[in-house]
Amino acid sequence: MAEKKSIPSFAKLSKGFLGFLQGIGKASATVNSYGADLAMLEKFLAARKKDFYALNAKDFAAYEVWLEKQGMKTNTRRRKILTAKSLVRYAVSRKKLAASSIQFVKSPDRLERLPWIPTVKNWVAIAAHLKPKTNLDLRNAVLAHLLAETGITV
Repeated sequence: MAEKKSIPSFAKLSKGFLGFLQGIGKASATVNSYGADLAMLEKFLAARKKDFYALNAKDFAAYEVWLEKQGMKTNTRRRKILTAKSLVRYAVSRKKLAASSIQFVKSPDRLERLPWIPTVKNWVAIAAHLKPKTNLDLRNAVLAHLLAETGITV
């Protein structure tokens, strides 16, 4: 009679996943970030009294809302959800979890913040407020005036 394989606890699965990441050469900072993300997922699961192996698409949506209530910004929530999805893919690849649609849950879109590009008018206003007291201040004032006069942006 074949012995039935046991399903590992969330902690054991997470530990195996982090070991796998180290094994494929991920940087220790990356592995630590994944570990922190998984700890947050474990907190969510405990708060919801939910089993990792019973997650569905609605749970991922609830996880995103929960992360937002924790004060997480869009890109942070996105990363934590991507980490959770990576753990799901890992569990499926190790045959610890049946393949399902939760592998394909959409993550929040990445929020790209464009840098502020000052206009000539902005540079003139900046230069007008500079009152140099040191050589460094004087250098910065000259640079601001140069940028204002030439229309160069940085």
